Amino acid sequence: MKLSEWARQQGVSYQTAWRWVKAGKMPVPVRQAPSGTWLVAEPAPSVPATSCRRPTNRSARAVAVATGEDVQ
Repeated sequence: MKLSEWARQQGVSYQTAWRWVKAGKMPVPVRQAPSGTWLVAEPAPSVPATSCRRPTNRSARAVAVATGEDVQ
């Protein structure tokens, strides 16, 4: 992604991000394209953890057991 886009997402000005690049203080890898555009390495998309098991309502069961109700 372009440095300007990255800066906007991070809530910093483009000029601040550019200074970080020049000072070698960017928190992510950057490279300069032949055109002169600074490109920031985009993080790999995170894969949400999923479960194959059906969710249970344990708290409802605990309340039912504690109150003596019929538990299915």
